[in-house]
Amino acid sequence: MSTTDEVLVIGAGVAGLEASLLLASAGRKCYLVEKTSVIGGMLIKCEDVFANMECATCMIAPRQQAVLQNDLIEVLTLSEVTGLEGSTGSFHAHVRQKASFVDPVACIGCAACFEACPVSIPNEFELNLSERKAISVPCPGALPNVPWVDTAHCVRFAKGEECSACQEACVFEAVDFTQEDRELDLEVAAVIVATGFDVMRGPVLERLGHGTIPGVYTATEFERLFASNGPTEGELVLRDGRVPESAAMIHCTGRDEAGYCSPVGTMYPLKFIHYFEKKLPEAS
Repeated sequence: MSTTDEVLVIGAGVAGLEASLLLASAGRKCYLVEKTSVIGGMLIKCEDVFANMECATCMIAPRQQAVLQNDLIEVLTLSEVTGLEGSTGSFHAHVRQKASFVDPVACIGCAACFEACPVSIPNEFELNLSERKAISVPCPGALPNVPWVDTAHCVRFAKGEECSACQEACVFEAVDFTQEDRELDLEVAAVIVATGFDVMRGPVLERLGHGTIPGVYTATEFERLFASNGPTEGELVLRDGRVPESAAMIHCTGRDEAGYCSPVGTMYPLKFIHYFEKKLPEAS
């Protein structure tokens, strides 16, 4: 039997945050592992929450802050579980945490470092609807508000060039190129998997013109267009800058591939009708 009552929570979306807070309220120490640099999951991509169209940020931000400020919750961003052994009551977890190359204590989130970065690449958080720097946060308002260095695109790491633009721009000396990845071995009594969901990709979208026809968007892309902290600052405009005069919504596109029709997916377009009525009431 395990000698610890600590718990591992995988995924820092809404479910992972709530699970961590419930554990902490019961006096249990937990490790919250998240593969991205921020917590909040898919909800932080949304402006409103269906069905009552409540403010998503108003709902999630207090939970994010509560998690980050709780001494019983150790948040491990840029981390993934690489191995898990054991059984109920006694697990041994291997976690790899990538170096961010930014000191979260020294950093004040001023954005001076990524404004100085010479590299611009598609922002995958924004579904490639905008660009980001090799050192960045995914979007305004992201928590924790601490940038990280993407070594796959940073010229210092990817090309071996002597670039220190971000480090020189930081007057607080928060950028630290000496940081290294960490390998963590955790002994926990239980594991909670809260890894969330993603948009179905591949042929199911390609046959509808996604990726080839500029005016075709996924639901998540449309969420980011409407979001005030998104790539268009909440303006419903197409990739070429035009304001759409009409729209068609196709749902249940992955029904054949999934083998079932989700009631959530069926109702989802109703949310977008609210979006159009609010921003483009003249559109048909």
